Amino acid sequence: MRYPLFLLPLLCIFSACDPNSSELVSISGVTIGTNYSIKLVSVGNMVNKEKRQHDIEQILADINLSISTYIPDSELSKLNQNK
Repeated sequence: MRYPLFLLPLLCIFSACDPNSSELVSISGVTIGTNYSIKLVSVGNMVNKEKRQHDIEQILADINLSISTYIPDSELSKLNQNK
């Protein structure tokens, strides 16, 4: 359902009054030579920020091990070394 734009502030106000309303959780860090920032919507207290950050950093580390040209035993480096 689409709401007219002038109703958006009212929807935000009413949802903020609800104790079960959603919360924006920010997770950020440094990896692969750059910064990352991720925002998650948590309903109630459903998001464990520390676990999510660990999971995200593990995924990014796995990606780095696949495509890094600076890690000698990454998948991409091994492919490039193959004759």
